[in-house]
Amino acid sequence: MVGALEIAGAVGVLVSRLSGLAALGLLCLMAGAILTNVLVLGTSPLLPIVLMLVSALVAWGRWPRTRTLFTKREAGRLQ
Repeated sequence: MVGALEIAGAVGVLVSRLSGLAALGLLCLMAGAILTNVLVLGTSPLLPIVLMLVSALVAWGRWPRTRTLFTKREAGRLQ
């Protein structure tokens, strides 16, 4: 399940319109990976932290476009 979500996130990051949402999803997955590495596996969480920072950077950079997905109004409609 996690692998499928990671692949969907990777494909979503490549789609310009969905890249912000996909990065937010990957950010959540990496938060879970950090917790799993520390609490369950007892290993270094360095790689998930780096990937989480990259996802956060993409999500932050794409925020204006991501926001328009939620606030887009119909063309010709008065606001």
